[in-house]
Amino acid sequence: MSGTTAAQLIIIISAPLVTRLYGADSFGLSSLFSSIVSILVVVVCLRYEMAIMLPKSDEEAINILILSIIISFIFSLMLVPFILLFESNLIIILNAPGLQNYLWLVPPMVFFTGSFSALSYWIIRRKKFKNLAFAQVAKATATSGTQLSAGYMGYATGGNLIGGSVLGQTFASTILSFQVWKSDKHIIKNFVSRKQMRQCLHHYQNFPLYDVWSGLLNAFSFQMPIFILSIFFSSTVVGFYSLALLVLLLPTSFIGSAIGQIFYQRSSEAYHKNNGEFATIVEATVSQLFLIGFPIILSLVIIGGDAFNIVFGSNWTEAGYFSQVLSIWILVVFVTSPISTIYAIFRKLRILLIINVILFFIRTIVLIIGGIFNDVYLGLTLFSLASSIILIAMGIHILKISKISIRHLCDSVKYYLVLGSFCLVLIFIIRNIFLNNPQMVIILSVVIIMPYYFILLYKYY
Repeated sequence: MSGTTAAQLIIIISAPLVTRLYGADSFGLSSLFSSIVSILVVVVCLRYEMAIMLPKSDEEAINILILSIIISFIFSLMLVPFILLFESNLIIILNAPGLQNYLWLVPPMVFFTGSFSALSYWIIRRKKFKNLAFAQVAKATATSGTQLSAGYMGYATGGNLIGGSVLGQTFASTILSFQVWKSDKHIIKNFVSRKQMRQCLHHYQNFPLYDVWSGLLNAFSFQMPIFILSIFFSSTVVGFYSLALLVLLLPTSFIGSAIGQIFYQRSSEAYHKNNGEFATIVEATVSQLFLIGFPIILSLVIIGGDAFNIVFGSNWTEAGYFSQVLSIWILVVFVTSPISTIYAIFRKLRILLIINVILFFIRTIVLIIGGIFNDVYLGLTLFSLASSIILIAMGIHILKISKISIRHLCDSVKYYLVLGSFCLVLIFIIRNIFLNNPQMVIILSVVIIMPYYFILLYKYY
């Protein structure tokens, strides 16, 4: 988590500078590129990377790792002719002519991102967290450094935002590859074989059969606002949405992703041991994620516009209003996303597929409704509410199959829930008192919310 935190701090520190150098249209172009990559990355390894945590032996797991990287390379090569053939059609559909010069970067970005994901699962399985932390910091440094350098040199374009992201991901994946080879080359040399990889290909076939489609639908529906906003509105609106989402996902990037990866490793281990520890891990993870995310994410419902105005500049106030609409959904994502790997552990990937099919269709419908009525806030509000309801239902189902009492879980967080709610009420009052002084609103909001986190830190650590 320290590595993730350091990497995100680099991005946070550079973000106010980047938003003052680059316009919303540049962010929109970069976000479209990232959305395309995010969807393709889900299928680049055919989800075999998700199986790296599951075997009891490292000998089997290393074969899954090499298999994942090989599949990723082949898939990325196959993307090249596809992009050459359908490039023009994609540009027309997305209403983004500026993207045409950068689509050739999609295959290498997909390969390096997919490889990084597979290598990360192996690193976490081996509990060599420092290696992953170093790679994450290197990625953030290379990405932010390139983007800021290009901006200050007078080349503040969407293409340079894209180039910085590609360079950062390439750098991080290369570092992680060398680290794995340096520490585990004896395992690779002694146990990797075509026969073993073929056996893994068959043994974990549920991942390409079910989890690929589930993950693809989830990624597509998660990125759906960017595509539909681009089609019905403009790249500037896409830029506002992208910055709002980037800020809202910071707690997930800081804490949720790190906890999620460790949760997958620990819960898989506990499941194999079958000693009753599994339910304890799930309950502790859910309660801590909720208590960490609850006040800070929901505070943006109240002060989102003010916060974006102060931090990123007056040109980005609209992005703050978007964050107010999306905050509830992101809180639910923060809590449920890390524990969704339980479906893989219990081999219930078909259920996850059904959930993601429902999410995909409902999200698409409500966003199109917003587009038809030419009302971006209507579309995003319906998107946020529908997504929240479905993901809450999924979370309840996960608790049920994990044999966790929802009543007991609520009892364990009720005092902190009351304290956090009291903080939000105070922030709301402050916001109405200092309507014309956003700086004071932000300062007092931080002062109000910090004691909550000190108390939480004392409780758990």
